[in-house]
Amino acid sequence: MNPYKRELKQVAHYVQSFFNAHSGVHLLYHNAEHTKAVVSAAEQIAEYYQLNDREYFILMAAAWFHDVGHYIENDTFNENTKLMRKETGHCFPHCFDSFSNNNKYSINTL
Repeated sequence: MNPYKRELKQVAHYVQSFFNAHSGVHLLYHNAEHTKAVVSAAEQIAEYYQLNDREYFILMAAAWFHDVGHYIENDTFNENTKLMRKETGHCFPHCFDSFSNNNKYSINTL
């Protein structure tokens, strides 16, 4: 039995509650839908690499929390990302074409 299972449920619940509490904040890329896609991709990575319980917890907690800071600070990152996409046609390696083509998130969006 995974000794981190309870803590991971708490992490997931906390982040989902956090997104619900900040539902009025509009972030173009860093939102609950994106986070759930990252969590799903992290689960695939964990399975592929057969991570132990501790490694699995660290990976999954990081996946859940990876964008929470965008809500605490401000929308500057998203504005800069939109500007960079406009000027260069892409933003950062983790979002090539994934957003402009309205594709579902995949492991390529990490």
